[in-house]
Amino acid sequence: MIGYFRKRKFKREVEKLENNLLSTLKEHFPDLAENHDHWNLITVMVLAGNEKIIQLMHMTTDLDYEAKNKAKHRKNFKIEGIEIMNKQSGQYIPIKIHVYGNLIQHIFLQNDKGISKEYDLESIRVNKLTTETLKTENPDEEILRKILKSLPKDQLEQIEIADTFEIELGNKFYYTVFDMEDGNYIAVNKQGKVYRLIHDHEIPAKKIFDSLDLLLDSFSDDKKDLEKFFVD
Repeated sequence: MIGYFRKRKFKREVEKLENNLLSTLKEHFPDLAENHDHWNLITVMVLAGNEKIIQLMHMTTDLDYEAKNKAKHRKNFKIEGIEIMNKQSGQYIPIKIHVYGNLIQHIFLQNDKGISKEYDLESIRVNKLTTETLKTENPDEEILRKILKSLPKDQLEQIEIADTFEIELGNKFYYTVFDMEDGNYIAVNKQGKVYRLIHDHEIPAKKIFDSLDLLLDSFSDDKKDLEKFFVD
């Protein structure tokens, strides 16, 4: 039972630390703060290794928001240049953050006695802020490349292949090739047929071409050309 209450206290401390970090970073990363408002912190844990890493796991019940903004928040990056005051020494200690999907998932911070005992959670500041993209593998990209293996290289370069992700609608799977924003996409199915996807439409997936090359043959690299497929 003691362990249970300690875990709850640690989770509350991490939640406060996360909120204060977001408040400090809001001016620099408004999308990060905005996305956080739609998720709840579910679990926290400390990962063993050379560095003390606090891992945060989130969940959302706002599925409409997630569907509309899934592509917008596919950002993975590292933030450095944030500091928190150590209560005992009065000195500011650096914090490193890893962000996945525009949510804080890793906080690198030495923590031996408890976060609130060691650190002043209200004393967080920015000092020479830097960011660096975190490279992560995208398994959906590999699937899409196999589907489009016959597509010429110059046409592959026209689509948003690195940002693709799988969408399931009615037990059918689609892989995005253009993000049209607000939860709307141009995508292909596993047979290479091209669909326009509208997340809140009575017909969410509608076929518009038999193959992607037919679409790209008349595509001028301006996504405004594709908006006509989203007008009934």
